[in-house]
Amino acid sequence: MNMRKWFVGLSVAAMAISAALPVYAAESKTDSNVTSFEATSLVKKDGTFWNWGDTKPVPTQVVALTDVERIISDSFIQKKDGTVWFYQPVYSWSPNKEKLFQLEGAHDLVQIVDGSLSHVAVDKAGHLYIIQTKNAEEASVKPSALLDQVAAVSYYDQTIPRLEPTFEDYKVEGKWLFLREDGTVWQSEGGQLDKVKQVTGLPKVTMLVNELALAADGTVWRFPTQVAAGQSAAPVQWKGVSNIQQIYYNGVTTLAIDANAKLWFLGGTVTGMSDGTQYHEGNPVQLKSMDKVKDAFVVERSLIVWTTDNKVYRTSIENKQMPAHPKFELLASDVVQIAPSYRHFFMEKKDGSLWGWGVNKNAELGYGDYEFMHTKPVPLHKPITVSLNGETPQLSSGAMLRNGQAFVPLRSIFSKLGAEISWDANTKTATVVQKKDGKDSLTITIDMKTGATKLDGKPVELQSAPFNIAGTAYLPLRFISESLGAKVDWQQANNLISITMK
Repeated sequence: MNMRKWFVGLSVAAMAISAALPVYAAESKTDSNVTSFEATSLVKKDGTFWNWGDTKPVPTQVVALTDVERIISDSFIQKKDGTVWFYQPVYSWSPNKEKLFQLEGAHDLVQIVDGSLSHVAVDKAGHLYIIQTKNAEEASVKPSALLDQVAAVSYYDQTIPRLEPTFEDYKVEGKWLFLREDGTVWQSEGGQLDKVKQVTGLPKVTMLVNELALAADGTVWRFPTQVAAGQSAAPVQWKGVSNIQQIYYNGVTTLAIDANAKLWFLGGTVTGMSDGTQYHEGNPVQLKSMDKVKDAFVVERSLIVWTTDNKVYRTSIENKQMPAHPKFELLASDVVQIAPSYRHFFMEKKDGSLWGWGVNKNAELGYGDYEFMHTKPVPLHKPITVSLNGETPQLSSGAMLRNGQAFVPLRSIFSKLGAEISWDANTKTATVVQKKDGKDSLTITIDMKTGATKLDGKPVELQSAPFNIAGTAYLPLRFISESLGAKVDWQQANNLISITMK
């Protein structure tokens, strides 16, 4: 099953804020230890959940989440027992606390779509639910009797003129579209979720994306996002577009794949930068320099194409009109799954490795750095589990490998080994002190500017020097742990570091 159908209908605002889009899955599978992944998180076979970005430059286990089956979308996660949970991470500079709670009444959801005021969810039986979150503290889940046998939901904003005198001539009204299993489309009335009516004049529909509908006969239909006084709000067929099997739309760019695996650019190029950015609708054009297209999407200002031979290509959309023969650059081969987001994307290769491409200014690629953008794919850092006496401590950021040596943030697990940690901001020196009977029995000092390390005042040569990333000091895990009297075992096959304190 193409997982795109689970997540169709994300609003542009939701994509820009959360950067959460679907994973596009191929039929071929890998021996990967990852069962589900998206733009900034993943789930491993053991049910652990990991995320990265902002203060987490590499994958970091969220210890409070266990027995996870998959990521539904953005902040919504499903466990192996079918229960659905809301999760919102917290970063070191944020005064807020991490949010994690179960959505009581939600079970086996296959799609959650963001609206302006609420979420609409569909379970695997085709039942609807209305989800309202309250300041990320709790959520109410109410089954909806609006429709049954629902296959997909989408949402878009429609600008309509006001009938009554007011300071604003127009108002923005949220519109919900519902695709039933019989191919009929239903629309909410008046922007509310208490009444729907069937959309007439449409052929049988197979796919919804925002205000777009793909029909079984290969035609594409658009619901108007701006309605003038006296104008009909009925969907209109996209002229010059036929024989389409799949569509993509991110609020700016529309793509289509026809029955011959050819890619069509239906409009939405970009020119200019910052406040001078301009968007150009353009005319439909078939991209003749690319064939065997399986999927396509836009990341930042690049058109990304995934072909049936499992290769991934890119080309620019920075033109007033998309040319019919754009030059494509090969990014990767042997790709079996893809998870795109607004400004970057991830792909899984046949060997199970995950690779990221795109904007990385907030460590979105989980590579271990904050380079603004990687124009060549980079590997996601391996998610490394750290176990202390059989338990998993919550780290502020995941363990990082440098030349085969593991490093962890300064304030992570060393205090759990009976050490006192201090940081001198003036000299950029980290000090780890172990006390026995009220006296200092061991002192480790690390100069983070030079990497010079001393044990009880004597210089120590390390395989790799300690380092600082975005204001966080990373210290050598094995050296400090064993100096404090612990036993450290590295199980490379399971990416597990086991620490046992005597």
